[in-house]
Amino acid sequence: MTDTSHDETARDAAESAESAELSKALRVGFVIGTPVTFAVFFVMIYVVGDVELVPALITALWVAIVGGGFYGGVTGLLTVLNKHGH
Repeated sequence: MTDTSHDETARDAAESAESAELSKALRVGFVIGTPVTFAVFFVMIYVVGDVELVPALITALWVAIVGGGFYGGVTGLLTVLNKHGH
């Protein structure tokens, strides 16, 4: 095995491990981000905004579906990238 192929193999293994870690962080971020976003926006709309229950639930659910995965995904992405020094 040459040095070049050994270096490429090591780099591929490191990238594979980082990719697996990133995938896990994105899944966990999505699973945690969606309900947290729902809870935060529901409280903001229902309690602070003084909106009725059904419209507050519908709006918070919509925001959680659209934004929860984004917020959780970005958090997971930044966590992994900061850990690996990117």
